[in-house]
Parts: sequence; structure tokens; C-alpha cells
Amino acid sequence: GKYLLDGAAVLKHSILLNSAQTLESGSKYNYTMIAFLYEDNNPTTTATNSISSIKPTNATATTTATNTTSTSRTNNMNCMPHLQALGYEIRRYTKLPVPLSDIQNEWFRERVQKGGCCQEKEFLKLYAYTLMNYPIVVHLDVDSLLLKPFDSLYDVMMLDVTPTSSKGRITRQEELVRQIKPMWINTVIHDEKEELSMFNASTKATSIDAFFTRDYNMITASYFYKSGKAIKQVGVQGGFLVVKPNLEVFEEYRQLIRYGNYTSNNGWGDKGYGKFYGGVTIQGLVGYYYGELYDAVDDSIAYHGNTLEHQSPSTATADYHQGRTSMELNRCYYNQMADSPFQVKDDVTYCRTNQNLTECQDCRETSFEDIYSVHFTVCQKPWMCWQYAPNRTDLCAKFHRRWFQVRQSLENSWQMDVNSSNDHAVLLPWKNESNGGAWNSNIRRGYCGKNGKRRAYSPMQIPLH
Repeated sequence: GKYLLDGAAVLKHSILLNSAQTLESGSKYNYTMIAFLYEDNNPTTTATNSISSIKPTNATATTTATNTTSTSRTNNMNCMPHLQALGYEIRRYTKLPVPLSDIQNEWFRERVQKGGCCQEKEFLKLYAYTLMNYPIVVHLDVDSLLLKPFDSLYDVMMLDVTPTSSKGRITRQEELVRQIKPMWINTVIHDEKEELSMFNASTKATSIDAFFTRDYNMITASYFYKSGKAIKQVGVQGGFLVVKPNLEVFEEYRQLIRYGNYTSNNGWGDKGYGKFYGGVTIQGLVGYYYGELYDAVDDSIAYHGNTLEHQSPSTATADYHQGRTSMELNRCYYNQMADSPFQVKDDVTYCRTNQNLTECQDCRETSFEDIYSVHFTVCQKPWMCWQYAPNRTDLCAKFHRRWFQVRQSLENSWQMDVNSSNDHAVLLPWKNESNGGAWNSNIRRGYCGKNGKRRAYSPMQIPLH
């Protein structure tokens, strides 16, 4: 898209402001930026959307984080010098993790070419698992923004918890996890027999290797759960994924795609994952991987063995989950989209998370100060300069306000004198401002003209030096 470079620039700057490079952030993590560029030799192929990731790397007592973005060859010659000027390291790929021609299931291959926003190019995101120089990778779509450091996530993932760990270390893990706002903490779900806990047997046996959020907007709650579906079958939100790089996991994903283990009636593995937007690619695939194949030490192991390795059923062991233990984060705090948890059908209101209405958390009512990251989906992209319906104006306005504040901070940083005594005020222009406010000039800071007019947006002039 025309203004995705602006998104990449502002996202990167929001990472800087929430890293060790900004002392006021309190973060002990630094960062490096990486951009994935997909070079497609087919001139008829459309460009993929840009994507972004952060990945922390270990450096003695402190760590370093990295970020990724991807486009196709149709745009990369224009994007590359600007991304490099912004500080992105460029990784160029001429092949997707699984080329279309290698997918054995013809029906699935055809569906992949029509699925989601970016079709088969969505699988480019899986290269995040191959960045082995870093202990943690955070993939973010380019229309995302950091509001607070992710240190608590990194701390949990880097905690040394092994099958031989002491009970004390397990207790420390639970303590840390409770601080990061997981989606389910010993919560009983309406109409489901079992209690959803943030810990299962495998979690306590290994470290936590992946965090994600689910996209409850992709389901129709009025029949999803009545049809026998479970929470874990709701698709993973494809624009937010925190993982430990692992080449074995990457290869397992590749085999799933190559075999085309997806049915028309019941999605991935014929297990009910993927019957929603984007389900045929990343949102269904990642949900299936962490929700079914490595959900718990149970008979899914045998299924996994038959599917990926074509072996006989294997014995359940803690080692089976090593490097593959995941946890769902609360989308009201991470990857926040200001989405409604309710769906109304035939005058009946349903909760998309299958809870009682009195327990159904409405992310639109979350305090801005408690949110770690934002994803501009429901609220639309800041560069589209749109205004919204009253039921979500307040939080969306705060999200857009902060995006334009970070943009202004970045542009100021390009112009400021590094020896100036006023550097702090330039980098944090919102420090003494209120976060509230209606849609007015303070929200967009003069960067937008009329609402809903892309041509009214004033794009950034990114310096090429």
C-alpha cells in the first residue's frame, strides 16, 4: 500500500520509545530491525502487505530485539532504500516457505491462492521461526503500534524452566505469567465441561515458547459453539505472534502446508480449524499447530506422528512439547483492536468468547494506560483519516492520537540537534498531554484533511540517509 512505509516508520519508532534506548521506558531490552522482502519473479503477482516483527536477542545481562517487514518484488525496489534508511536490516527471499507448486493437495492449493488478505504470501511470516540468532521473535503487522514495553513477555519466555526444574521455578513462572494478563486464568467457560487454565501439564514441564491472541471477530458466536467448536478452534490473529525461533517447528509447518492437510468440511487436520477468514493460511494454521498438535500431552501426539512424520503412534512425553508450548494473551491488552465481544442474532446477544454476558470482557472499555500494543483493524489505519461510530470513538481516538504523536516524535527526531538540552521533550511530545479527547485537530496533529479521504493524508518524507 502507498502509506505502509509510514506504518513501518512509526511502528519502529514506537519500539524505540519502549526499549532500553529510551530510559524512561524502563525496558532492559534493546532492538534490531529486520525487513523480509519477497522477490516474486511472476509479474502478474500482486504485492503482499508489509508485516513487522520484533525479536529480542540475548547479550549477557541485557537482550536485543529485532523487527521484520515483508513486501513483494513489485514494490521492493521502491521500499528497500527507505526501509534501510529507517534502520531495517533487509532479508531477501525468492521462495515462500512452501512454493505453490509443492503443495500436494490440489483443492487446498487453489484455496490458498484465494485465502485471506495476501493468499500464499501469508506464509512468509513463518520465516520468523528461522531467525536463530535471536532467542525471541515478535511478529507484528505494520499497522501496529507499541504503547508499553514487552519485557514481561520476554522475561517469561527466557525463564529457565525444564522438566527437572524445581517446584520453586514453576511457581516463579506462574507468578510472572499472571502479571502479563493471559486470556484464561483458571476460568470456567460457559457450556464447556473443562476449566480453561493458563497452565497444563506440558506448560509446567517446559518453558513457554509462543504467545498469541485469537481473533474472536472471525467467528459467528450464535452457532460456532453450538456446533461443537471449542475456544481453541477460534483463529489466531495473524498480525501478532511472539515465538522462540525453532527450525524444527518451521519444518513442521512446511510439511503441513506441503501435504495440504486441510479438508473442505472441517479445516486443518479435519479438526475444525480454519473455517473463517484467513483460516486456510496463517490464522488457521497457527491455531491448529498450537491448539491441536501441541495443546496437551494426549492422543494428538499420535495424530501428529501420523500426519507429519508418517510414523506409528508415539508415547506421550514431556519432551514432545519442548519448544512448542504456547499461551493465549488477553487481546484487550495485547494486539488491542477495540473490537466488540458481542454478537446479536435474532434478538439474542452472544459473547464471542463463549462466556456469560456478565463475564464477557469488552475490550473497548479497557483503560488506555493498561494496553501494551494496538492493531489498527477495527479502528482502521491512521493514514486513512477516517472517523468512527460513537460506540468505538473514544478508544480508537486515543489509538490514533498516539500514532500521530509517535509520528511527530519521529519527524522531530530527524530534525533535532543531538546536543540539544530539549531532546526529551522532542521525543515524547505527549508526555504532559491528556489522552482523552474527541476527534479534533489534536488527534491527527494536522496530518489529515477531510475524513475518509486518503488523499487528505500528508505522507512522511523519509530521509534517505
